[in-house]
Amino acid sequence: MKKQEQETLTNSQNLCPPGTAFGLGMIPGVGALCNGEYLRAFVHVMIFGLLISIASSPGLGSLEPMFTLLAVAFHFYMPLEAFHTAKRKLLESQGFSVVAQASNPKRENLWTGLKPKPLHHWPLRRH
Repeated sequence: MKKQEQETLTNSQNLCPPGTAFGLGMIPGVGALCNGEYLRAFVHVMIFGLLISIASSPGLGSLEPMFTLLAVAFHFYMPLEAFHTAKRKLLESQGFSVVAQASNPKRENLWTGLKPKPLHHWPLRRH
């Protein structure tokens, strides 16, 4: 096997499946850890902890519901972000190049954000 084929095979074996990333994303920071994003995991834990501590502080008064809703929204954001990151990495390992979103929302469709790599970049399987 060529070195590039071995790297592609190794990278695809080390990927976290999107479903697993989503499930682990319910625990603050663990979904990002599953995807190998250690700094993002740390930031997620810090933001979630800060929101929880602010929401539970006694002198917050009428702002308590707002910070509680922010903490709940962030708790739902983390697994979704982990899922999409894992899916993007999986697609990249399968030969797709993920590009930025189209600037015109009317032109977006199911395939927006995906661009196939040229065939000479695809790993060939030899039997």
